[in-house]
Amino acid sequence: MRGGSSLSRRAGYRGLSAGAAVYAAAFAAVTVAWGIDPRLDLAVSRLFYRPGDGFFLSGEPWARFVSSAVPWAAWTIGLGILAAGLWAWLRPGGSRRLRRVTAYLLLALLLGPGLLTNVLLKDHWGRARPYQVAAFGGGRAFTPPLVPAHQCTTNCSFVAGHPSVAFFLVAFAFLVRDPPRRRLAIAAAVAAGLAVGFVRVVQGQHFASDVLYSGLLNVGLIWVLWRRLAATGGAGTGPGRADPA
Repeated sequence: MRGGSSLSRRAGYRGLSAGAAVYAAAFAAVTVAWGIDPRLDLAVSRLFYRPGDGFFLSGEPWARFVSSAVPWAAWTIGLGILAAGLWAWLRPGGSRRLRRVTAYLLLALLLGPGLLTNVLLKDHWGRARPYQVAAFGGGRAFTPPLVPAHQCTTNCSFVAGHPSVAFFLVAFAFLVRDPPRRRLAIAAAVAAGLAVGFVRVVQGQHFASDVLYSGLLNVGLIWVLWRRLAATGGAGTGPGRADPA
């Protein structure tokens, strides 16, 4: 048993190291690419813009549906997690594991899409949205993603808020116990974030880098919370952890 546990622990750490390497490589690639030429954002957004028509896909029913549905989904998910947490904490003999899981999920939602995305960055970074900049018929200046600006006062472009809700789904993916299925779940959550981000880009609401950094920052934060609150307590899958009864 000890030999099997040791092998499992080593495999777990290898998986964590590989995931961290992929994350670091993605963060570095995005930062280097946009650091070399921030105008990549303009080039991507220009694909969905026509002079006189503006961002011509912004009024499409599917784009409007996604934009309106995401806030409702965020509230539904949040209230569902809160209800499950209250049930676990208030019920006599409630599951300690469920308490840990719901605390982790609620913190991930509040600190990721909530505090980090919508308070610290969107309300203080000052980056104008695509439809607001001069290149697309607005009156404000385009600024690089990682440079704080004064082109917007609140609910600004960096980072993307709607996609952060979809990227939050990675919090559930981290809880999947089987490593191959966990990787598929993580990939699906990231794909969902990118899909919502694509909608926001074609609507002229966000630049591509707003979406990419939204994913990178939220996924990174949620991974830290998972490691601290869930994986080490048996709620998810940490290296060499046995599932509790």
